[in-house]
Amino acid sequence: MSENRLIKLDRRELLKVGSVGLLGVGLTACSPAEVTREPIHFDSFISILPDNKIEVVVPDVELGQGVFTTLAKIVADELGADWDSVEARIAQGSAEFANPLKGYQATGRSQAVQGFYTPLRTAGAAVRSILIQAAANIWSVASTDCSVQNSYVICNQDGRILRFSELAEDASSLALPESPDLKPQSEFKLIGHTTKRLDTPAKCRGSAEYTIDVQLPGMLSELIHAGHSRYCKTTRIHRCGRGKILSGSKGDLDFESNRA
Repeated sequence: MSENRLIKLDRRELLKVGSVGLLGVGLTACSPAEVTREPIHFDSFISILPDNKIEVVVPDVELGQGVFTTLAKIVADELGADWDSVEARIAQGSAEFANPLKGYQATGRSQAVQGFYTPLRTAGAAVRSILIQAAANIWSVASTDCSVQNSYVICNQDGRILRFSELAEDASSLALPESPDLKPQSEFKLIGHTTKRLDTPAKCRGSAEYTIDVQLPGMLSELIHAGHSRYCKTTRIHRCGRGKILSGSKGDLDFESNRA
């Protein structure tokens, strides 16, 4: 099925697994024939990248409230991921990302964590369980003899380790359990603990993309003309030039109380 090979760890990687008692410049491990070369998508929320980074799809919009970090932490903690290797991206509009408390996909009412806490923990725990099972199959040991730490699966019998990215392809062929075992609160390393925010670096560098930055082929921009009070209704809009609201405009649309 696979062959033993020497995994070389740099100092940072060695420190990640050092608490398990694995010392030395190299560790003997049994690994799949090839490391994942393409991202492996396990469900709507979790993907494992070839460089062992974890991508978490966040169903709510980051508006400064920290939801990118908070919801990603829930997944990462249950998964057993290294927080420094976790990346978050916003979900597309889809019914599968509907907030269970709302019944639809939307950000607001302080319901992000309330609605997604259990679904995201379950998603993380389910992927963790099949990564462990994939490693156990390779090592010919029981899954109960394996554990996870900082994006590695570890054989508790002899200290062998495998990166999540090395197991992703094998794990993706296994069925995700519907009711995986969740970690007890005493084992939380991220949930309830202070960590760096995932959205801060891009905002500080100026590389964060906002809605106003999005440009798509054939995309039109909209300008809303609203009444000055709740009960106002727009009855007329002043036009200039040949019947156009503004130069280059394509027309206008009527809504119940506004015009665009």
